[in-house]
Amino acid sequence: MLIDKDTKQPEQELPTHLHDWHEMIFIHKGKGDFYIHNQFYQVMSGDLIIIPQNTVHFANPDSTQLITSTVIYFHPKLLEFLQGIDQPMFLNLLNSQEHFIYTISTNQIVIIENLLFRIKEEIFTQNADFKMAILLLLQMLLVFVYRHSVPTKDKEEVSQIHWLNESVNYITNNFQSSLSLTLLAKQASVSPPHFSRVFKKQMGVNVKEFIITKRISYIKKKLRESNETVETIAKKAGFISMPYFFRTFKKYTGVTPDNFRNRIN
Repeated sequence: MLIDKDTKQPEQELPTHLHDWHEMIFIHKGKGDFYIHNQFYQVMSGDLIIIPQNTVHFANPDSTQLITSTVIYFHPKLLEFLQGIDQPMFLNLLNSQEHFIYTISTNQIVIIENLLFRIKEEIFTQNADFKMAILLLLQMLLVFVYRHSVPTKDKEEVSQIHWLNESVNYITNNFQSSLSLTLLAKQASVSPPHFSRVFKKQMGVNVKEFIITKRISYIKKKLRESNETVETIAKKAGFISMPYFFRTFKKYTGVTPDNFRNRIN
């Protein structure tokens, strides 16, 4: 588990990315936009963001009201100790593809901040049985969020550029196909240079990188959940050249597809 409290400048934020860890972000102050899965959301102080593993996302803080947040990263295997406990509750929070933003009421914020502080303190001091203490505090945090927060998906969706949202949704639903900048710009009724410039500014990556990120996310999910061959999965994701696929997968994940599957199993 990793935990960090920080105030970041916009240029310090990672571009569109995904990882194998669950991520929880509590906004202490500030505001900005988050892209998660296939939608933009506006967040502000008192919001808690839960990003499941292998979910494409990035943050775009407001440069005039920088976000101060505490971020927790933890691997799904960390929750295997919850055998026999109400696991559906945790699965609803950590595996949802519909609700990512939760609003914490003002009178409950101090409790969230206290739990986050205690987790950070246990990691820093490493007293006797600190690992068990961290797991119990994480469980308390998840239970508290489940009980006392309100998912705010509907009112949080934002769209500053209508055609960009439509293009992102189109790519999300058709990333397996051959998608060109010319085709996407034509569908958006803008010029290719304008499409490319706005897309990179808003998404943090260019069109090609975004498509590849979507394909890698799909492939990682299939490697976890299916017994299909690596080549079959890669072709379903839209990769034609296998050498190019293997180079790309290792570039984005740091391991080969076979090593990734073996590590999961």
